[in-house]
Amino acid sequence: MAASKRKTAPAAIEEIDEEETGNDKGSLETGIVLVTAIALVFGIVLGLLELGKHYGVGPFKG
Repeated sequence: MAASKRKTAPAAIEEIDEEETGNDKGSLETGIVLVTAIALVFGIVLGLLELGKHYGVGPFKG
């Protein structure tokens, strides 16, 4: 029988520091997206409330 040759993983694996992997840009972008989404939903609800108040149409008829 022929002996099979197995490759092994390299002995030294370089460790990556947390400071080098990234910055806080991702959290800033996430915050901007969340604030924008909340503002859009708030604006749509206020617009629908005004439509219901003045014209009696929409989900908030009154």
